[in-house]
Amino acid sequence: IDEVFLEMADSSGSCQRTAPNGKIYGTGSNKFFSWGPPFSVTPHKNIGTAFNARTNKNMNITGLTLIQTIKALKEKQFSEEELNKAYLGRIKSLNPELNIYLEVLENNSGIPAGIKDLISTKGIRSSAGSKIIESYRPPFNATVINKLEENNVSVIGKTNQDEFAMGSSGENSAFGATKNPWDKIKVPGGSSSGSAAAVAA
Repeated sequence: IDEVFLEMADSSGSCQRTAPNGKIYGTGSNKFFSWGPPFSVTPHKNIGTAFNARTNKNMNITGLTLIQTIKALKEKQFSEEELNKAYLGRIKSLNPELNIYLEVLENNSGIPAGIKDLISTKGIRSSAGSKIIESYRPPFNATVINKLEENNVSVIGKTNQDEFAMGSSGENSAFGATKNPWDKIKVPGGSSSGSAAAVAA
């Protein structure tokens, strides 16, 4: 893990490489561009990139598939804490503009997963995109959450949706519409708009 550095960049592309102990090892220039068709590619903050000193290559942690993430964790290319920090950084960077997450949790372990707000998560707000039950915190998990936790998956946040799943565009949430990361004038679909946009972003 000492050979893995976190790379942070501002919107101009200026970046620095920092070891887990906080020591800065150098600066450079590297912009991260969001996925999507060529007409909608826009620069974003480069949060979630790791630099592996053994291979001298950058690794976009948040761009890995689940299988690639599990493999990289087993090979100790980065830690669960670094994985969660990468996703939290990306969420904090993009969520104000896209309104994907209604609640974000600060986790340091497990493989992070965004969960639709409709699904019951013990002690975590589960409002189904409605102000009617905005403060509801279930006393139990849905079965799917228990199964995820049994397999080292942690809830990183609750994703936006059409209120009570009544909609197909993501525009009917009581907490505001979810934006499509690829083209903000188009809808992301629904009712699981936040989940779809989270994957796309």
